[in-house]
Amino acid sequence: MAYGTVKWFDAGKGYGFIAVDNAQDVFVHYTAVRADSHPVLREGQRVEFEIAQDDRGLYAEAVRVWPDTDESSGPAGTLPRLDGLYRADEGDFSSFLRFSDFSRVSAVTTTRDANAEDVARWLGPGHEFSGQGTYSLRGQQIAFTTVAPHGETTYTGLLSSDASAISLTLPFRSVYVFERAGTATVNPASPAGGVAVPGHLVAHFLAMWEPTVCAFVAADFGDVRASAALDRYLRSWEDSTDWAALAGVLARVKAGDRYDPNLLAGLDQIDRVIATRVLDALAGKVTVPVGLGPAIKFGTLLADLVFAAAHDDPRMAESARRNLRIMADNDSPVLASVLTRILDGNRNPDLVSVVQEPLDREVVKTVLHYIPLGEAEDPRKRSR
Repeated sequence: MAYGTVKWFDAGKGYGFIAVDNAQDVFVHYTAVRADSHPVLREGQRVEFEIAQDDRGLYAEAVRVWPDTDESSGPAGTLPRLDGLYRADEGDFSSFLRFSDFSRVSAVTTTRDANAEDVARWLGPGHEFSGQGTYSLRGQQIAFTTVAPHGETTYTGLLSSDASAISLTLPFRSVYVFERAGTATVNPASPAGGVAVPGHLVAHFLAMWEPTVCAFVAADFGDVRASAALDRYLRSWEDSTDWAALAGVLARVKAGDRYDPNLLAGLDQIDRVIATRVLDALAGKVTVPVGLGPAIKFGTLLADLVFAAAHDDPRMAESARRNLRIMADNDSPVLASVLTRILDGNRNPDLVSVVQEPLDREVVKTVLHYIPLGEAEDPRKRSR
């Protein structure tokens, strides 16, 4: 058994680090927190845990918060009380949350055509379709676990400043934005229509897919190589749990299917942001550096770089460093060197001039552009 203090924890991402007594810091994920402790840790809490190791480093398991530092249930801080119904629409389904009695929460997912009477009944205590739990707030961070006949589901996320919307996330991927029932459906690709997905949750994904956006434009102008590279890249994601749906929609776009009003139905909100950027670039609504297209092979590396640099994430940084070493050993040692300097904290825009190849310059510009977006809305960065 090891002991330590929570160094920081990002509720929106579900992870952080523990300063271990008389030892080096370890990574902690909310799934490692024991069921008898709250899944959202907070800075300064004393914890006990087991230390494990994988190829990316040390991490905590079976984390338990000491009782005298644990967070009590119910609202805290200056946010208004959560009370009432919230809704998020995804494809053919709608999800509802109902908050009551200062700490209770019910959750249910239904078809979009379900009537209000049915939703109210399904959200009732003990109903077979709904999950029940208690929520906890600390500042703008929310966490709760719902228990239903099919099992437990743990949610962490962020509230808007007026509590009119709640952004619930699964670490590194799915984002669901709930608004008070009766307001506009959330469309993250169109902020005027609802609450946008927080920038710090999507910056690295935008960086990952930006070469793809550029390849789309190049292919649309008749670039045969860009078109072939795009086909190969989209096929590479066909069996991916995370990206298969987006790759399928983008394949339709490439085939010319751009105006179907239901084209984006069924995509999660991050996928919609990326797909909408592709459509906007093809329509000339946004300008993209077409010369970045050949960097499509570096997409995952760009995501790792931006996330690691924006969030000071050592695990992602190590992944990026491994790929940068491979890049240096192959045909791009100068670019690898510059990207390593960015990873080490250098944000000087003059780094663009260090590389000579036009493609390399666009890669450096892209990384430097998206890192601040990743930092801008990161609650941990704002608190520094």
